[in-house]
Amino acid sequence: MLASVSIILCTHRNDRYEDFEEALNSLYAQSYNNLEIIVVVDGNSELYDRIVKSGIEDANKVKGKVKVILNEKNLGLSKSRNKGIKEAGGDVIAFFDDDAVADKNWIKELVRMYEEKEAIAAGGKILPEWEAKKPKFLPENITG
Repeated sequence: MLASVSIILCTHRNDRYEDFEEALNSLYAQSYNNLEIIVVVDGNSELYDRIVKSGIEDANKVKGKVKVILNEKNLGLSKSRNKGIKEAGGDVIAFFDDDAVADKNWIKELVRMYEEKEAIAAGGKILPEWEAKKPKFLPENITG
């Protein structure tokens, strides 16, 4: 079995804090226990302070380790993810968006793919929830 999974969750907008909390709670609820969550706040010290003051790094609140880091200036998603990778200690690195909600077995199934299929990379199914109507330019097989 793999020793650990590092989930990198990048965020930067104050107005999406509730989405961020929902995303984070879905990671706390994972059926796989050997994980760490690395939150990278991209260039928003106010949001960083809010997240740290929420107590998410408290080891008693979560199954795994949570670390919150701040980019002093906005670097963008790719550089933020790379910064998260440098902090990661897991055997597997997974990226997660601050406006997504994970199925409780997401990490368990991800790890299974690495173990059973000897995968070097994996992806998963995305089920969109539209805030407005589905854009017409998307194919019919994309629903939500």
